[in-house]
Amino acid sequence: MHFHLPKPLHGWRDFAGEVGIIVIGVLIALAGEQAVEWVHWRFVVADTRQALDRELADDLGVLQSRITQGPCISRRLSELTTVFRRHSNGLPLALKGPLGQPQFPHIESSVWETVVADGATSHMQLDVRLRYSRLYAAIFWFREKTDEESEAWSHLSQFDDYEVMTDQDWSALHQWKARAQSVAAKVDANVSQAGIHVMASALGVQPQAFQFKRASLAARNALCRPMI
Repeated sequence: MHFHLPKPLHGWRDFAGEVGIIVIGVLIALAGEQAVEWVHWRFVVADTRQALDRELADDLGVLQSRITQGPCISRRLSELTTVFRRHSNGLPLALKGPLGQPQFPHIESSVWETVVADGATSHMQLDVRLRYSRLYAAIFWFREKTDEESEAWSHLSQFDDYEVMTDQDWSALHQWKARAQSVAAKVDANVSQAGIHVMASALGVQPQAFQFKRASLAARNALCRPMI
């Protein structure tokens, strides 16, 4: 039994030409779709970077505010060492003013968390994505440590009522002071280094100065005035 393949109506050459046109059309359509997607993600990445840069600029401003408070924090902790020594020796404390409080504004990361979740960062160049990732890792570390500092100083605020403190209160505050001093040393050793600022500069991000509210500014100023 012999099978005969049907012949194209206008010959094989015309048929091959028609198929070729169809293939080329499909390829053009696919290439066009990819081009549209590429342009789309290019704009998405540009918008994403702008949002990240704004968030990081604010976060770096918060970090800078902590650096500027560093000398006041260090001096106050040194004064507290003297206060504890006077108390243990039964001497008058002779405090000249209130304890004051360092200010730890909140570090934001909602933009980073959102763009990672929706996959926008996956369309960035690898080196750019890694730079953002490293910088946010440093920011997260800073937020964790300042949260610890904030907790310690919240307990130390009891010094403003030292006249009614019990021996148990003094013992507890001695521990909180030691914790505040330990965390402050870690923060000062890391945020004062140029590493974070180098990473930010590589992304074109500059700190946006943080503006304290009046009450927060008053507490910070009190911290920077001598206590003893």
